[in-house]
Amino acid sequence: MWARIRIERCHTGTIDSRDLRREFVAELARRYPEQDFSADAETSELPVLDAPGAAWVVVYDGGQPIGCGGLRGLDEHTGEIKWVYVREAARGRQAGRLLLAKLEDTARELGYTRIRLSTGDRQPEALGLYHSTGYRPVDASAPTLHRLEKDLRPLPDDARNEAQDRWSRQERLAATRRLLADTGHELTADGIERMRARIAEHEARRARPDPN
Repeated sequence: MWARIRIERCHTGTIDSRDLRREFVAELARRYPEQDFSADAETSELPVLDAPGAAWVVVYDGGQPIGCGGLRGLDEHTGEIKWVYVREAARGRQAGRLLLAKLEDTARELGYTRIRLSTGDRQPEALGLYHSTGYRPVDASAPTLHRLEKDLRPLPDDARNEAQDRWSRQERLAATRRLLADTGHELTADGIERMRARIAEHEARRARPDPN
């Protein structure tokens, strides 16, 4: 339980903000050693996140900073979430979920109706959080694990269920393709269509009323 948690809007140049960003960059460097994060490590402020139409927040447990995240505008209707980070000791205790909800609420307050974000294949904790909170691939016809978006407008129940079912099918197909690729196999176009048909058939069977 987070009896003392609070999330505050801050300037990106505060000591807590800089410390959290440096930790985040160090973690990214460990997970993606082939990439150069030196420019990010030296950043003392992020002016784009301190500007109008943007926001920077820090998560505290009591007086201890445990996470951070930012929001900026991509266009009049679309916001982008950046620099989402929760210290390792605070993970698995809903801090990331609370942080994400705060950024989404802030996006709505700023007038954005859609939110986007990016993450990487080597950040399974982040991917799990985003998938579980309704983020979907930007291009639904070619699902990826790293470029995601979420419509901040409420959906009717029927539309929400249809979108969830569509994502479930795409996610299962993508997972099958990754599994085959790991074993040195690749699905052909015909194989992909057959797999889609099998998934649809399986879902249709599950939807039938139980005769008992």
